[in-house]
Order: sequence, then structure tokens, then C-alpha cells
Amino acid sequence: MRAAAVVFAALGLASAAAAGDNGLLAAQARYLPQAQRHFSGDADGLQARYDAARDLEEAAKAEPARSASCRRLRSALLRFAHAQVAIAEASDYPVRRGRPYVLPHVPASCSAAAGGSAQTSHTFPSLRLDPAARIARPESGTDVRLESRLAAIGLAYRGWAGFWVHDLRTGRTAGWNSDAFFAAGSAVKLGPLLAALPSPSLVYDVAQIGAWSSNLAANRIVEKLGLARVNDALRRLGMWSSTYPGLYRAGTSARRDAPKPPPRTHTRLTTAHDLGRALYRIHAAALGNRLALRQLGVTRALARVALARLLASLPLGDNKGLVRPWLPRATIAQKNAWLSDLRTTAAIVYRPAGPVIVVVEASRPGITTREARALGAQVVRAAGL
Repeated sequence: MRAAAVVFAALGLASAAAAGDNGLLAAQARYLPQAQRHFSGDADGLQARYDAARDLEEAAKAEPARSASCRRLRSALLRFAHAQVAIAEASDYPVRRGRPYVLPHVPASCSAAAGGSAQTSHTFPSLRLDPAARIARPESGTDVRLESRLAAIGLAYRGWAGFWVHDLRTGRTAGWNSDAFFAAGSAVKLGPLLAALPSPSLVYDVAQIGAWSSNLAANRIVEKLGLARVNDALRRLGMWSSTYPGLYRAGTSARRDAPKPPPRTHTRLTTAHDLGRALYRIHAAALGNRLALRQLGVTRALARVALARLLASLPLGDNKGLVRPWLPRATIAQKNAWLSDLRTTAAIVYRPAGPVIVVVEASRPGITTREARALGAQVVRAAGL
């Protein structure tokens, strides 16, 4: 989306500003000019706009505003940052919203008065699970009949498929091609989501990964924390075969006789079993399972945040996934991925009889969402959901 050029008047610092306002004025001087730059409409420009606006937003949130005019300045800085973020996100969203964005005016200065305080940016979303959902039995035995049904579905598919089902009430599992490497797409954004949980300044970015798999947010987390911490988070999730080689590009989002992996045309990889393990650990940790908490290396409160974010996944476009269309009334925590040759859904379905993890991977050149969802419907029926 092309943003209209906006020219702001020079922003002066009022000499009468209260001492308590100095932090806000310093944040304005440091971060606002970067957020006001001209940004190109390509992937690099979208990412630069998002990063500069998010830095301004977090800096303004962290500083108190003592005087009335500085409270107005703080509010204007936040409105400006939000508008810049929205412009960047409009080109990265799974369904383009297409509405116009107006960059708000930022006052030139503020003067002394009394009152005001800093606000924390770390909020914890509510998480309510029915009693039937509060169970998390680890993998313990194979459902041979279900595995046979999954094999029949996978063998009949004209591309490459991988499935994993884990009944958290009984611990029974079933898979087909579940340890084969598939393109990961956005599925491995569970790594930056987990890595960023303890960081208050990355709360918004975590929320956007959970809601609609934001490339912009995932990239910002990698830039702030480093790739090593994101890959360590994948290991803590139990995603031992998955890879996270680098940043995402902003603005993007035949029958066989035996299970085989698709051709290696991607460097960002994962498996159905990896995704199943990750969802199990997040769910179990959110319930207070001590082993899962040690494995993830987070508190129960933060594990609940992670699960709440996956429950808040927006059912828009490809982000609706391959399972939700067939279970419209179910409570589902999910992470989806979509590429030109891939559709993946990793979901926890909270059914009345107890939660079930379902992972569906489908890959072939020219794959359509419709055919991938039809495959998902077969897995949902086979699993008895």
C-alpha cells in the first residue's frame, strides 16, 4: 500500500517541560525522525516502516508524561506509531483490508504541568478452558486403526502429505509421513513466539504471530533477540527436525506407493510430529505440567499467554486453516502456514470428550486451499472429530 507523503513541522523541545517529561522528549527525539522517514513499498520498506514504528511505540509507552501537554504529545506519538504499523501490516495481512490510513499530526512540543504516569505494555490475555480440556497425557502408544486410515488418505492424495494426531485424553497417537521434512512456511514461527514471551516490548509482536502469522512481527523478534535464541526456542518446543534459517519476506504470506517427503525446494523445514510435540508442550505447560514448563523454560503464566495467542488465531483467508472449516463451533488453538506449494495446519481441537492435536501437511506444485482443506476434512473425519 502506498502511503501519502507527510511533512511534519520541526519538533522543538519546550524549555519549560517538567523534569519528569525528559524521558518522553528524549524518546521523541530519538525515535520519531526514524518513523517519519520515507519508506519504499517493497518488502524491505515494509519491514523498516514496521520496525521504526514499533520502536517509537514501545519507547513512548515506557516513558511517563507529567504535564498535560506532554500527555497529549505521548498520545499523538502512539497514534502516529499505530498508523505506521497499520500501513505496513496492510500489505502483509492474509486478507488485504484496503482501507485508507491517515497519519495523525504530532504536536511540536509540550510544557510543564502535573500528573501522568508510565503505562506497562505487558498484558496477559485471559485464558479459559473447559474442565474437559484440562488434560494433557503425553504420547503413550499407537492407535493402529487410525494410523491405517491416515495411511489410506495419504496414499490417495496426488501430492505429498504428512499427518499427526495425538489424543490428549488417552495419550494415543497416530501418524503418517509424520517425520518427513516439509516446507515449514510460517509454522516455525512458534519459535519466535516462544522466544519473545518474556519480553514486554515484544508483546504486540507475539500477539500478531498468534493472530495472523505476521512476517513483520516474526522478523522484528529475530532482529531483537537473535536467530540463535529463536532456534533454541524450537528445540525447547521439541521441534528437533525444524529449521529457522533467517528472516521472512514481508508482504508474502499424485498417488505414491509409500510415504515420501516432498522435494527439498525450501530451507525452512518442519515435520508433522515436530508441530505436534510443540503444541503438546504449550498446552501441557499452560496447565502447569512441570516437565513441559522445564522443557519450554517459561513460567506457567507465559505458557498460558502462548496458548491464548494460538486460540486467538484469526479465521481469515488461508489463516482459517485446514481443520477449522470443518469444525466451525469448536474451540481451536492453531498455527497455519501457506506457500505456493504448501498448506499446513497444526491445531489443538478442544472437543467435549477432551483435546486432540491434529496436524495436516499437504504439498505439491500449484496446490489450492480448496484441495488442501478437502484433505483436512478427511483427516478430521478419520480422527472422529
